[in-house]
Amino acid sequence: MNGIDNTSLFFIIGRERSGTTLLQSFLAAHPEVSIPTEAPFIPYLYRKYHADAKWKQGLPPDFIPDLLTHPYFVYWRIKPDALKEELNKLEELNFAIACKSVLLHQNKQARHVGDKNPQYTLYLKELIKLYPEAKFVWITRDPRAQVYSMLKVSFERKIVSALAYRWQQYNKKAAAFSHAHPAKMLWIKYEDLVAEPVETLQRTCTFLGVDYQEYMLTQRTSTLEDQPFFKTPQHLSLNKALSLSPLKAWKEHLNRSQIELIEAICQPVMETLGYAPGHRQSSFNRLSHKAAHFPGILYGHFYFGFIKGLQALPFSLKLFLLKKLIYPRFTFWINAAHDAKNKKAHKEGS
Repeated sequence: MNGIDNTSLFFIIGRERSGTTLLQSFLAAHPEVSIPTEAPFIPYLYRKYHADAKWKQGLPPDFIPDLLTHPYFVYWRIKPDALKEELNKLEELNFAIACKSVLLHQNKQARHVGDKNPQYTLYLKELIKLYPEAKFVWITRDPRAQVYSMLKVSFERKIVSALAYRWQQYNKKAAAFSHAHPAKMLWIKYEDLVAEPVETLQRTCTFLGVDYQEYMLTQRTSTLEDQPFFKTPQHLSLNKALSLSPLKAWKEHLNRSQIELIEAICQPVMETLGYAPGHRQSSFNRLSHKAAHFPGILYGHFYFGFIKGLQALPFSLKLFLLKKLIYPRFTFWINAAHDAKNKKAHKEGS
């Protein structure tokens, strides 16, 4: 038995800006729980390394170098030589075990290790195949509030129809997985986490097999202090006290047309999840909304094909496209590359 076999694994999934990071901050305050900074490296490496044949001779020589090409690892405290030594000591080694070891690298004493990545909502079949014993916590947020929150950040195009379609597809996929694996998935709402944090966290902890502690509420911000990723503009609100105001902000800032469009696209998924439409629309009106905004919906649809297709490419081609076409278009990736360059220069100069 590998030591990591005694550590339970769970994933936090859901659409971006739905409370995944807030939930992470609560759970990570527990000393027996480790949830590293978001880095969707499992699908990033899946095509190249998931086959057992890759591991017959032990640790593939390119695994760690390829792992560290993911820009999110700028914010991880990974020591390549130490990680290599850890992996080589394991009695059994394959892709699933190696990835779990990476998650545990920063806190080897953790009894529960989590991986919070909204993108993993698109890879649930792969994750359950790799980790049949893993658990999943799926968090949802009212689509109108979630779309409004997405309109305020810089990492996706500000197209209401595309954002609404993505909310629908993410949660549709998660709901289908939950139906197929009811014992593996816990569904919670962002609204409940904010309005009733104790009850929601207790339910989450029970599902994960973690002992709920009151300090998880009061000390959650302490887990963010040494995480530069949480200091990005989209995460600054995490350092503030919980407030009910974000639950209703969309009502003041979205116009009626935007609200009706979101509701037209997200039905019936939003109703299934208990988010009641604020405006009654006939089937004809919903269809008219969708037809009028079909280009945006189509753009939102191609997003999923693009993400899945990109991760399915040969690793060298994928890395080339990411560096040349994608990373330069996003401020976050530019800053990550800048941080990495400065760290390297500082290390070489010391």
